[in-house]
Amino acid sequence: MLDVVLFVVGAVALVFACLFAHLERWSITPSLLGLVVGIAIGPQALDLLALPDGERIAILHRAAQLLLAVALMGTALRYPSGAVRQRVREVTLLLVVVLPVMAAVLADGATWTLPMSAGAALVLGTALSPTDPVLAAGIVTGQPAETDIPDRGRQVLSLESGANDGLAQPLVVIAIAIALGRPLTSALGQAAYEVGSAAVLGTVVGLAAGRALRWAEQHREISPSVAEFTVDETLNQFLVIPVFVLFGASLPWAAWGSLGWGAGGFVAAALFLRRLPIVLLLKRPMRGSWLHLTWLGWFGPIGIAALFYLGHADRQGLTDPTLWAAGTLAIAVSTVVHGLSAGPARVAYRRASVGRGD
Repeated sequence: MLDVVLFVVGAVALVFACLFAHLERWSITPSLLGLVVGIAIGPQALDLLALPDGERIAILHRAAQLLLAVALMGTALRYPSGAVRQRVREVTLLLVVVLPVMAAVLADGATWTLPMSAGAALVLGTALSPTDPVLAAGIVTGQPAETDIPDRGRQVLSLESGANDGLAQPLVVIAIAIALGRPLTSALGQAAYEVGSAAVLGTVVGLAAGRALRWAEQHREISPSVAEFTVDETLNQFLVIPVFVLFGASLPWAAWGSLGWGAGGFVAAALFLRRLPIVLLLKRPMRGSWLHLTWLGWFGPIGIAALFYLGHADRQGLTDPTLWAAGTLAIAVSTVVHGLSAGPARVAYRRASVGRGD
């Protein structure tokens, strides 16, 4: 299996590198390309790659954890602290208001459309609520995005996707406790410890890394753009592609079929009701144009962060097969739909913003 993964990943990375400009213009991101290749070599097609049944979720969970770590570091390196301060208002509203409401909307939608308990639906809603930093990076980075989308939109989406993965942790932990009938006080304590310790450790390590980079730049050991470039290249070529190849090869097609017609309703809710209406309703406090808020509301992709939380729920003992099936279906559809719509939306944004200053 490892030989197949290494060969396929190397071949896909080579193709992506050779056709980078064309693929970027057509909105073919490494994640979308990896997903398609994974499906092609998976058990439903060429049958060249199949993860062991008993280890599939654990492998994907660990892969998602590694990719998230690098993606969040890339997000932090992408924007200076000054840009963060300028977007505090919008990002705070997205984290404090939009994130929990998205979780509630998805949980309610799952209860009405899928054959699952209210507790499992709550876990599903919280797991799928964060805007994914991996897929968001493919939307906001690159020359076409930097040309067509104003800094404000790209910065807000990046900063939100970088912050909400960790902040969704308490919601997921509490939801798992409710689903499994565990004490809420223990779950709250666990969530506070995990988020608090991670914040402290991240601050210390981040400050130390920042000082080290500034020292290296001052002594001309590296150029200012080297760190960001290296992280983005690693993310795009050596982590995104293999993770999505594994994910594509592991899609539970039979389990998706067992969800029935309600699966279509749930996916529609995840795409059109989870985020866009909520963001538009916050037009006044967000202080943005309809164009800006429509773009920001549409692009809240569901991806690796959700995969990580679904794996975490499974590790905690919540092994409801409907939870995994519905969650992976939403991730796969979001990867395709948000990936393919990035290019047309980018062009539409540019044309609509001409003369408006958005």
